[in-house]
Amino acid sequence: MTRRFSLFFATAFVFATVLSLVHPALASADPRDFSLNNRGDHTIVGMWVSRHSNNSWGSQILDEAIDPGQYSDISFSGAASTCYYDIRVQYGDGALRYLWDEDLCDTTAVDSSY
Repeated sequence: MTRRFSLFFATAFVFATVLSLVHPALASADPRDFSLNNRGDHTIVGMWVSRHSNNSWGSQILDEAIDPGQYSDISFSGAASTCYYDIRVQYGDGALRYLWDEDLCDTTAVDSSY
């Protein structure tokens, strides 16, 4: 029984190691990473993400505009001190939309529409 148990863990370790080498993003993905989906009719030109407990937005983080029906992957770095974030989205005509208290650890996609 002990030998079978050891063989199982050795196989699992090898599998995990190979998987992390084949696809490094899987090994280092932050639980807060998400895709911002543009579900509206207007192009998204800016986005700010801030911890829910923070009173300022910080820097705009969107690299490229997101056309209607498209998405952009948002990645975090550094230690996760919280999962709850507020998101501010700006559209091409200057309109702003807010998503409050989003649990980014519990989702892989956030939708915004205007």
